[in-house]
Amino acid sequence: MQAITALAHLRAAVLYFMDISEQCGHTLEEQVKLFSSIKPLFANKPLVVVVNKIDIIRVEDLNESDKALIESLRAESALVLFMSTVTGEGVMEVRQEACDLLLASRVEMKVKGKKHNEVLNRLHVAMPCKRDDKERPACIPDNIVRKREAMDTGEVKRPKRRLERDIELEQSEEYFLDLKKNYDIPEKERWDVIPEVWNGKNIGDYIDRDIEEKLRQLEEEEDAREAAGEYDEEMWSDDDETEEIHKLAGQIKRKFSIMREEARVNRTEKPKLGREHGRQRERSESRLRAQMEDVGIDGEELAGKRRSRSSASTSRAEKRPRLSLSQSQASHTTTRSQSRPSRDKSGQRDEVMVQKTRKMAKKAQNKMNHDARKGESDRKIVTLKPKHLFAGKRTIGKTDRR
Repeated sequence: MQAITALAHLRAAVLYFMDISEQCGHTLEEQVKLFSSIKPLFANKPLVVVVNKIDIIRVEDLNESDKALIESLRAESALVLFMSTVTGEGVMEVRQEACDLLLASRVEMKVKGKKHNEVLNRLHVAMPCKRDDKERPACIPDNIVRKREAMDTGEVKRPKRRLERDIELEQSEEYFLDLKKNYDIPEKERWDVIPEVWNGKNIGDYIDRDIEEKLRQLEEEEDAREAAGEYDEEMWSDDDETEEIHKLAGQIKRKFSIMREEARVNRTEKPKLGREHGRQRERSESRLRAQMEDVGIDGEELAGKRRSRSSASTSRAEKRPRLSLSQSQASHTTTRSQSRPSRDKSGQRDEVMVQKTRKMAKKAQNKMNHDARKGESDRKIVTLKPKHLFAGKRTIGKTDRR
């Protein structure tokens, strides 16, 4: 009875099934009495009485007393329908009737509700009115009018273009797909053999009918150039200076190749000693001069350039003011040049500005230091107990109150 009472609180249609064959263990009279006792629970709800198992016994085959019971259900303003789940007779009618009753009930409840007036106030049905007596017929294109007239008069319509699929269905097994028949070239050349392709180039693109005439003209032009002496050896002979340059370039190339081979052979993985324990310095001015003379460069000229550079550096050193003893000692103790200030003091006017700049830089760094641990790879839990994971969870203790 608790389940039956719960039906009173559902917004749905109620179907009361009865067994007309009485194979359920209850007589037809008992089923009718049960319906009469629970019917008050289904007030203001769509109610359908479904008489099942009519495939076993029909209503017409019942005795008079049982027929009177069925008629009493109809007298109580209940819709009575007959069906059979085995044969499927009347199943769709029961479903359709129940859905219609439920839909009508829900529409009626919405109409009776408070929102009904609000919805009606927002709705406005506009009815068009005739503004004048001018005729405004529908605009129909001319080609549509001609087609309609042709259909009315029974004229022969233009044949529809045959598709490739229609041809395939018509010829069935004899069908062959011919892609060349729609080529935009003359019909007599449409089925010609396509030239072969060699090295990604179409041979047909390089066929020239006048190739023999062009070759003859090219040979005559070459003969005229040879007769004019354009290809004589004296015109292409180099002078002494050019030959000297080529010879010098060859020597330089050979020297570079020898140096590369020596470097490749001497490349070892032996431990290297410090400079104080290493071998003597092999670079010297005399050796450099000899190497430059081997490749054709004047060594005296190179030495003169070096002496002029060293004299210029000496003169600049003499112009530099002499430092006192204390300043010279201080210059030996520091590793930074006195003429170049440190990076944090460059561009600063005085010590006050330097201190102010440092203070501003430290203050700007505070926010980044505060968020330094909040990264993708850091083990920083910003919110220790997020609410969407811990809301509603009870701890160990009493559970009788929420």
